[in-house]
Amino acid sequence: MKTIAAIAWNTFREAVRSRILYLILIFALLLMASSGIVRDLSIAAHDRVVRDFGLLCINLFGLAVAILVGIGSVYNELDKKSIYTIVSKPIARWQFLLGKYFGLLLTIYVIIFIMTVFFLMVLNYQDMTSEDALIQMMKERGLTELTTGVHLRHDAASAVKAAGKGFLNLVGVDLIGSTRHITTIVLLTALELAVVTAFAILYSSFSTPTLSAIFTLLTFVAGRLNESIWEYSQQILTGQAGAGVATVGGIVKHWLVVLAYMVTPNLGAFRVNTLDLADGAPLSIPWFTVPYGVLYAAMVLSLSIMIFRSRNFK
Repeated sequence: MKTIAAIAWNTFREAVRSRILYLILIFALLLMASSGIVRDLSIAAHDRVVRDFGLLCINLFGLAVAILVGIGSVYNELDKKSIYTIVSKPIARWQFLLGKYFGLLLTIYVIIFIMTVFFLMVLNYQDMTSEDALIQMMKERGLTELTTGVHLRHDAASAVKAAGKGFLNLVGVDLIGSTRHITTIVLLTALELAVVTAFAILYSSFSTPTLSAIFTLLTFVAGRLNESIWEYSQQILTGQAGAGVATVGGIVKHWLVVLAYMVTPNLGAFRVNTLDLADGAPLSIPWFTVPYGVLYAAMVLSLSIMIFRSRNFK
């Protein structure tokens, strides 16, 4: 475990030095900060639009880190020939690969944590500076007119309060309508990215960074469409039954689609219908979601280790 932890920490330190990581983080925070513009442009359900926009940013930028940083974590060791030094030491190849994986996950989770806290701050700030909040503030202070000075002081105080409430929201304290269930959804996103990161490690163990990026992105898209793939296979089967005569081509096509459904990860299992959040209903998450994500990531990593062990570095 010490060896894996050491490799993971070294991977995290290398990733933190990457400029592209900071560019991704800054761009993500800027997008979240501009969510107020998205709210103003929406016709209705302003809070839901802002919430969905922020959650989308967390998911996509977490994916960007997994692809842009993850695909090079193993390949860079091969390209710099440093892998020869590593394998010559008493370090098993499975320890090296797992260390890279957990180091990359640590990087992604730190980025997600920062984005989540900032997003919660933005939601709280928008709630405290909304038109209704301003009207309530004026009533409490007995003001008949909102001057620029009062407005600025209220905004400044709201920013400080929003920062504190953002951290409290992480542990389910002082929640408002728009921040309810955010932490749970982000944790599901983190589990989804753990599966995607395992695929990034898998592809980078035998392919170039460009192909690894393409394969990882395609896997993510296929995983999101996993349930649609199953529905398509059933449509093929229904068409065969409706025709009365099952053709060989139709049967082969059906089983190929079923095979694609079984091989691709069901990333839709980690998605939450945000309509439930709008109604204030409790989230209903199937019990097998977490075991499924952990086991699937473990299987992909096992395949990665098998491939990596077969490579000749002599």
